[in-house]
Amino acid sequence: YQQQLELQKLQLQQQQRTADEPGRTEVKLNECEELSMDFSDGSLKAYASAVNVDKDFARTTAVTRARAELAASLKSLVTNVIKTYRRSDTVGTIQDYEDKAEQTADVIAEEQMAYTAVACSKLYVVSNGKYEAAVCVKMINDFQEVCRDAVKRALSEDDKLRTEFDEVRF
Repeated sequence: YQQQLELQKLQLQQQQRTADEPGRTEVKLNECEELSMDFSDGSLKAYASAVNVDKDFARTTAVTRARAELAASLKSLVTNVIKTYRRSDTVGTIQDYEDKAEQTADVIAEEQMAYTAVACSKLYVVSNGKYEAAVCVKMINDFQEVCRDAVKRALSEDDKLRTEFDEVRF
């Protein structure tokens, strides 16, 4: 999470630097995009936009894309937490742990998408008459708690893996 926050700060700093170069114009972020980069409230957020002739379809598509981005971010965080924990354990192979971490992270990310909300939604009419929807979605649940639960789930799976390993060994 901290790495993601630092990366986004670096990206913003890079945008500001390039805006000062000759021949370049700074692109202003819309309110939803800015909100997606604000982690001061501790919630995990994602931004997306979509353009379509149907305004409802544009919004639905933007929300779907933002949730997919949020799920990918959450999956990455959970996978890293589980892998870090499992590196301290020596039962099973590293590949077993990585496979299990991916599976657990997939399940958790999918489950958590039911606990998301649209934090910001903007609708624009673009020059060709189409609609552009911009949204920011956020997790309602505390993602740090979600990561802790993931480790607990991983512990449970590790116990099963240990049992399977012991049965094969004897």
